[in-house]
Amino acid sequence: MRVLNNLKLITKLAVPVALFIAVTIGLIVFAKSSLDTLASETQLIVDIHAARRSTALSAKANVNDAAIQEKNLIIETRVEQILIYDKRFKDAKEAALRDFDNLIALSDSPDIRSSNEALKKTIEEYFAVMGRSIAHTQLNESEEAFKLSTGEGQALRDKAMQALDQRIDANLQALNHEKTEAADLASFTSTQLITSSVIGLTIAIGLLGAIMVYGVARPLNGVAGAMGQLANGDLSVNVTGVERKDEVGALSRALQVFKDNAVEARRLAAAQEAENQAKMRRAEVLDQLTKRFETNVSALTQGLSSAAIEMEATAQSMTSIAGQTTQQSVTVASVAQQTSANVQTVAAATEELSISIREIASQVAQSSQVAERAVAG
Repeated sequence: MRVLNNLKLITKLAVPVALFIAVTIGLIVFAKSSLDTLASETQLIVDIHAARRSTALSAKANVNDAAIQEKNLIIETRVEQILIYDKRFKDAKEAALRDFDNLIALSDSPDIRSSNEALKKTIEEYFAVMGRSIAHTQLNESEEAFKLSTGEGQALRDKAMQALDQRIDANLQALNHEKTEAADLASFTSTQLITSSVIGLTIAIGLLGAIMVYGVARPLNGVAGAMGQLANGDLSVNVTGVERKDEVGALSRALQVFKDNAVEARRLAAAQEAENQAKMRRAEVLDQLTKRFETNVSALTQGLSSAAIEMEATAQSMTSIAGQTTQQSVTVASVAQQTSANVQTVAAATEELSISIREIASQVAQSSQVAERAVAG
């Protein structure tokens, strides 16, 4: 069956058809040969054995007729009847000799020919004796003629009749034998034709069934089962038959390509899902970092704002005190100057603190933008 895997479906179906045709041709040839043999046997029966028997019977009848006419010539005294009997005798004699010539011609072996020639010689001797007997009759020597006819002539006639009877029996046996052989041949031919037809058709049908089951049905069922598993999402299915060179192999190879594409698609989907999960995790980490940074910056800003407010209040208080002390005596001028210098120092510190607060706010805004871009990426 492995050889059939590499054959196209039409070729597989052609194998049993070719076998059936070969069996049919073989049966036709065998039937023709057997019928030719049967025809030959039948022709042999008709042309040889039946013809021999018919000729032998005709020869026997003509010899008997000649003997009867010879007896009529012996006992007949009327001239007109003698002439009639004489003509009948001659006709029977010629017919008998012609029959023996035909028997010799129908001989199909040297032994039979020799036997038929000897039989004809005996008949010729018998006819010679009959001729002498008729000659005595013509001389009115009826007693001599009768003695010759019943003596020497009768002995030769009995010998010839016995040989003819043997020949007739032999021909009958041969005829029956040929008929039996012909019947046996016909029966054998019929049996062989029926047996060969049954065997040939059984082999052809069995081969066709095996090809359909093992070469078509089972492989197609395997491909259909694999397609069903793939349709249900089972990518672990093993696709068989891809090495075949027939239509089933083409289907298997196409199904293998479909499976490979499905496996690749699933791999790409898994990779994309993993990448998405990684992005989500990075976004969550960045979001947590941003929130933590914002919390820290907010706390720091609030602390700095409170300090700035306290410092501003202190500066205002000190400015008020400086204004009050300006009007005091010259003696405290130096103190006032010192106080003014302190106020300026505090104001400068307050300005620097405000600048720091604005810088921190700018950095917080930039951090938020970076976090948003990271989440979007």
